[in-house]
Order: sequence, then C-alpha cells, then structure tokens
Amino acid sequence: DHICEYQKQRHLLMIERPRGTGKSSLFTIPAICFVHAHLPEAAMLLMSAEFERMATKFSSAIRQHWEGQEGGKLIQLFGQHQSDTKWTDEKMMSARRTRKAGDPTLTTTSVEKGATGYHVKFDVIDDPTTQALMRKNGDGWNDKVWSEFQEANTVVDKDGCPALVYTRYGQSDV
Repeated sequence: DHICEYQKQRHLLMIERPRGTGKSSLFTIPAICFVHAHLPEAAMLLMSAEFERMATKFSSAIRQHWEGQEGGKLIQLFGQHQSDTKWTDEKMMSARRTRKAGDPTLTTTSVEKGATGYHVKFDVIDDPTTQALMRKNGDGWNDKVWSEFQEANTVVDKDGCPALVYTRYGQSDV
C-alpha cells in the first residue's frame, strides 16, 4: 500500500521540463487518477502557484476523468467516482472511499493558500511558480514557494509520496 517505497525511505519525485512539454497532462492528471484507482482511501493534495487560474484547471481535468467525461474508461475499469458530496474546485470526495471522515479524496490549493492542516498520501505541486510571479515578486516569490514546498512535505504521510512538477526559469527557482 505504499505509493513510493525505495529502501524504506520516502523520496521526492521531481519532473522538470520546459513549458509546453505536457508535464501536467502526462504526469499530474494521470498520476492522481492512478493513485486513486489503486488506493481509493488515499487523500491527495494538488498545489499550484495560483488557485483560480492554475490549480482549478488541473482539478477540473481530474474531475472530468472521475465523472467519465473523458471517454469513461476510468469508470468502466474502477467504478463510479461521483459521490453524494458536492464537488467543488477545491475539494472532491470520491464515492470509492469508504472512510468519509478526514481529508477529501482530492484537495486543491495554491502557494498563496498553503497546505497547512492536511494529511495526505500523495502531494503534487505542479507549476508552483510562473515567470509573471517571479517578475512581479522577485526572489520573494521563490522564498514563498520554498516555504510552501517545505510545508507541503510535512503533510505527506511517511509512506506517501510528494511530487514536484515544474518549469525552471532561472538558477534561483530550484
């Protein structure tokens, strides 16, 4: 039941690629669907630089898969995901979970909102920075991202997996 297991230590999964190479489409969205398909009780966290413009775009794509709008293969293979609980851009509780207490199946947040208070098995930080935010806020934004990255790692269970998916714009944003 471990998402990441390598010599009994948790490791960070990092994907760094240029803009437009499909990082989110090829990893973030399928990975969250895969983890939920195989660990339906797992709570997951998805964080991006901006909630409205970025994080909700990712959660909407995941929701489409969970609702069967993307050809319905996920539902054919793993059953219904839509539950009686109202789904929002910020929180989704899957019908596949038997334990309804605790964190939702998927919680979406941003660097600005933070990750404090969650307990998850899988944490994906996808595009925690943008060129516009770096130009606007300089190294202050990188400091904020680093702080939230460290905080997000504390909410991942010992047998869970944090993942960082990002575009590197310069030396200071690593």
